[in-house]
Amino acid sequence: MVTFQITGLDEVINRINSIDLEQISFRVATQVRNDMFKRVFVDGKASDGSQIGTYTTGYMKVRTNDFKSKNTVRGANKGKPRFRYNHLNDPKVILTLTGQMNEDFGGTVPIKIENGHGIGFSNRKNYEKAMWQDDTKGKQRYNKPIWNLTKEEQEAAQAEVHNYLVDLGLV
Repeated sequence: MVTFQITGLDEVINRINSIDLEQISFRVATQVRNDMFKRVFVDGKASDGSQIGTYTTGYMKVRTNDFKSKNTVRGANKGKPRFRYNHLNDPKVILTLTGQMNEDFGGTVPIKIENGHGIGFSNRKNYEKAMWQDDTKGKQRYNKPIWNLTKEEQEAAQAEVHNYLVDLGLV
């Protein structure tokens, strides 16, 4: 009969026990949120890598304040100053006008959930707007998924886990 003695198992168990699931989930959620924020609200890209859409000419007038009457509003608010959105004259959809939706998504820290951290909107109305624009929820505003992770975002999340394990000396 041949026997082997395994040594160092206590050290392996201690290293595994040193993994802080709160910290790792926070780091991954932060990475994903930052990547998704840039993709959706800056680059105007859907989950499949295509442009989300193009704004209409009428919407661009509102977005860039390109009205004949530059200073005042007509109709029920006649004579009142026009709200200034200060957006560029770029027709690519970036899902923002006032900035409330993107600030609600990107301006917050990851959201604490039961088993770690997640990302999302802290405002129910902005969550509903996001779902209204995402084809994966059956709303079909732009006929494409927007809020799914891209392959690159998934890889970045996995890299963040790997980096965390490297920081702990586990890999």
